[in-house]
Amino acid sequence: MGLFQQVMTLVLYVTLPMPGLLALKWFGAGLVQRVLLGALAASIYKPRHTRSDREA
Repeated sequence: MGLFQQVMTLVLYVTLPMPGLLALKWFGAGLVQRVLLGALAASIYKPRHTRSDREA
């Protein structure tokens, strides 16, 4: 999921004059950010138990 969200970085690298190293760092930092936020959301989210879950 994080890879797909970083496509805009590649588009901006092609359309704007910026060094390749800057684009690579931007891509990597964004990817790490998305992975960490996904892990945080997964650790916080707790699904509700339904009545059928309790009976089983």
